[in-house]
Amino acid sequence: MRLSSSSFLPRFSTLISGPRFLNVHPRLASTSSAEQPTPTPTPAPAPAPAPAREQAEEQGHPKPKRPYSQLQRNVFALYRKAYRLIRTKPEDTQYHFLLYLRHAFKHPSQGGAVGRRDFSAIEHLLRRGERMVEQVFGDVGVRDVHLPGYVIEEVQREQARRASEKEEEAQGKPKR
Repeated sequence: MRLSSSSFLPRFSTLISGPRFLNVHPRLASTSSAEQPTPTPTPAPAPAPAPAREQAEEQGHPKPKRPYSQLQRNVFALYRKAYRLIRTKPEDTQYHFLLYLRHAFKHPSQGGAVGRRDFSAIEHLLRRGERMVEQVFGDVGVRDVHLPGYVIEEVQREQARRASEKEEEAQGKPKR
C-alpha cells in the first residue's frame, strides 16, 4: 500500500504530519507556517453513558440510588431487630406489637418527620428507640400492647385507602 494514495492520505494525514489536535480553528490552520501559533487542544467530549444504563433508562427503570448512610442503616437494623422480637410474642398479640412498632417509626411525634440531615435528632431517636425495643419488645414479661384509639383508626384508614387504590388499579383508573 502506498502512502501517497488519495484514499489513504486524507484519513491519516494527522498521524503522518505530527501531533493530533481534536479541534483546530480553521483560521489557525490557514496561516503561514512561519507565524503559525501552536493550536490549543479543546477538551474531548464527555464519554457517553454505558449502554446498559441507557437501555435501563429507555425501559423506564429509575436511576440507581445512593448507598444508605450509616445512620439510615442503624435505623433499619433497629426496625429489623424489633420486627424479629415481635415473633417471640404470643401469636394473638403480634398484630398489636406490629402496629405499635409502625406507629413508633412513622408517627411525626415519634420521629417520622425528622429531616435527613438532622443528625442530632436522629441519634437521639435511635437511642430512645433502642430503649423502647429493649423495654417493650425484648422483655419476655410483656405479653400485649394496648394502643390508643386514634392509632387503630389511622391503621384502618390506611388499610381502606390501600384497598380502594387496589380496586381502582384493577379497574384501570389512574391514581389520584
